Amino acid sequence: MNLLRSSCHLILHACRLALAGFIAASCLSATAPADGATVAPSSPVAEDDGRRRADESDGLTQGMLAFFGTHPVPLSIIRGLAPRLAETKSFEPNPHVENTTFTFYRFDFDGLVVTGMTFAPELLTLSSVTVTTPAWPIGHGLHVGVSEQAVIDALGPPTDKEVGMLHYDGVSDSMTFRIRAQRVTQVEFDFYVD
Repeated sequence: MNLLRSSCHLILHACRLALAGFIAASCLSATAPADGATVAPSSPVAEDDGRRRADESDGLTQGMLAFFGTHPVPLSIIRGLAPRLAETKSFEPNPHVENTTFTFYRFDFDGLVVTGMTFAPELLTLSSVTVTTPAWPIGHGLHVGVSEQAVIDALGPPTDKEVGMLHYDGVSDSMTFRIRAQRVTQVEFDFYVD
């Protein structure tokens, strides 16, 4: 039963990534190139019809998944991103299967925190990615340091807006832009994990 459940989770995640490939391709073409030049988003800002906001949010979250090349992500890829400031591993009881545990990981890099859990050995299913420096591009020409208006221009009106925060809900994932002095200081991607 555990093997079947793990296989179903892997198949589900593979299907999500394959389906998102079309969306992710536009995000990846919009990321800033290594030479620092600015690249315009691959499609003009369309009228917000409620669905566009979810599509753009899922596009960026799926683009972030595509940044890692595969999902679930081999731990070796995460460990090889940059020098790690910290790596922590913890265990929690699996509420669905007696006498089993979930393994959770947190990787801290300069300007990037990656968290997730393993359903299969050495494969991390991402639960969140937090970006705090412009060194880690996020797509659509957006990065830490851009203006609040640049986010709205690229993605349309947020699902939720509060002082210091723009939040976009996708179909299954979400992202939050933390704002200070009208500039993005942090971007949080939250991925649905079941």
